[in-house]
Amino acid sequence: MTADPMHAVALGLAVFPLPPGAKAPAPSGWQRAATADPARIRATWPTGANVGVGCWRSNVVVLDLDVPGAGHRTNVAGADSLVAACDAHGQPWPDTLTVATPSGGRHLYYAAPKGVMIGSTSGGKTALGEGIDTRGPGAGGRGGYSVGPGSIVDGRAYEIERNRPMAVLPDWITALLAPSAAGARTDRRAAGRRAAHCRCDNKAQDGTQGAACSRPVTAEDLRCDVCRIGCHPLPRSQRPTTQHRACFSALADHPNANR
Repeated sequence: MTADPMHAVALGLAVFPLPPGAKAPAPSGWQRAATADPARIRATWPTGANVGVGCWRSNVVVLDLDVPGAGHRTNVAGADSLVAACDAHGQPWPDTLTVATPSGGRHLYYAAPKGVMIGSTSGGKTALGEGIDTRGPGAGGRGGYSVGPGSIVDGRAYEIERNRPMAVLPDWITALLAPSAAGARTDRRAAGRRAAHCRCDNKAQDGTQGAACSRPVTAEDLRCDVCRIGCHPLPRSQRPTTQHRACFSALADHPNANR
């Protein structure tokens, strides 16, 4: 049983060879070597190699949902953390192309959002919750990689669990993984709205009244129901922590903004 890289290419992914039966190490220069060119793959692919998916060449973000044990540094299943994050943000499970891993985890593949730099994390502790790692395009060809469908590790395969087109990474997840970039995109949208001024009617922690604010709306103008951030800018120490920045991901839709 060997991995066929063309299965991953058919899904829109750029691939490079990994050692047979292994997840690592990736060969030197793999970031730029990853390709979706069938002719090139057929001409150069080593016999029995596993499939690496280059996130930069593929322009994808992968959520790696780990499980406790199997060498993973987590005591919580990543799928449970993602369910909790969905519930906390009032969002459905972000369905997309999904690959089941031999250890019992999942790789969720998403098209990378435009204009946002999302890198890679390890250790099972991201803004989405414990047990979730990320693999992203990064910048300048320095992104991460994922072990692709069809690869064999310890005699077990990475198998496609949900064969559907890749969804674009949802805005609320983008806001958690790249809050500054998501905020900048939000600011640009807000700036283009007619009469986009703060009318939040909530008092800030410094006692000022939001209704008195006539500046254009920015990412710091909304009041997070967790952090209690008010209309006017506050010291950095009082601004929302990473897990709360999703509150600022959709200015136009916030019930207390732009009224």
